[in-house]
Amino acid sequence: MAPRTHYVLKVHCTSRLGTVARISGFLADRGCYIEEMQQFDDAASGRFYLRCAFTPEVAAHDALRRDFGAVAALEDMHWSMHDSAEPMRVLILVSKQDHCLEDLLYRRRTGELAMQRCRSRRKPARHRPYGGGDHRADPDVLARVHEPPIPEHVVWRVVQ
Repeated sequence: MAPRTHYVLKVHCTSRLGTVARISGFLADRGCYIEEMQQFDDAASGRFYLRCAFTPEVAAHDALRRDFGAVAALEDMHWSMHDSAEPMRVLILVSKQDHCLEDLLYRRRTGELAMQRCRSRRKPARHRPYGGGDHRADPDVLARVHEPPIPEHVVWRVVQ
């Protein structure tokens, strides 16, 4: 028996009634088994976030992406769907201590984190720290987050 393909769907959009039902219904209608689903509604921003890991009965990644694109367009969702066996391209941001970066890279080396590091950046002391009510992002960091080649990125920010 061939190994089953596992996918991860990540969504964020404006909070509204029925989003979880639309997503779970979409997957059920296509014979996908939901292995885990977490969602968070940020009342302060009015944004909804969801992560769903699922296994399709028949691996048809392109068809799932195409069909979900239509659902996402109706709901004005920002979304991504990827095969969990494929390493994600990531940008790693850490602050203060190198041991945080070393831990993440160790987990990558041992296979605990399936990721392909694009680049790393340690926040130098000259940058103003986040916190104290000032949550504006550093413009230099934002520029690096949006630099190619990170087609679908995960940002790790470890604060000491």
